[in-house]
Amino acid sequence: VSVATASDDELKILEHMLEQVVRGHTATYLYELLVRELYYQIINAHPGLSWSSNSGAHTQIAQVVAYLNANFRRNDLTIPRLAAMVYMAVPTFYRHFKAATTLSPLQYIKQLRLQEAKRLMLNEHMQAATAGFQVGYISEQHFSRDYKRFFGLHPLQDIART
Repeated sequence: VSVATASDDELKILEHMLEQVVRGHTATYLYELLVRELYYQIINAHPGLSWSSNSGAHTQIAQVVAYLNANFRRNDLTIPRLAAMVYMAVPTFYRHFKAATTLSPLQYIKQLRLQEAKRLMLNEHMQAATAGFQVGYISEQHFSRDYKRFFGLHPLQDIART
């Protein structure tokens, strides 16, 4: 066992994880992805550690995950563009991303957007349509449909219940 000082990135992930714990959301995909991202940060900080022979691919996917966490609002996110960021063919990128996160890249982006939209509606008292647009949706109907699929209720019903 070794003890090391946590990096700023690791602390940010831990802070976000703690927020999820406080909200009671430890069974969500977002929490699981935060745990995986923390593992990636630790592995990147300690090159001697590896999960498997695919540790190089894990590092590349960790870079994409970090990029997506910071840029999920962008409307120009495409799988070919993300794959090109880490010099992978699209099928290879998709396979490695899904293996690392249990989600496809588009599912991951959608989840980030929906979680942030819910946060905006709850904490910033933003209207559902406005929150949807803020996180990158271009259609109110598409946002509402995705929101219901992910959270089980339409945005207004969910916020009223919460």
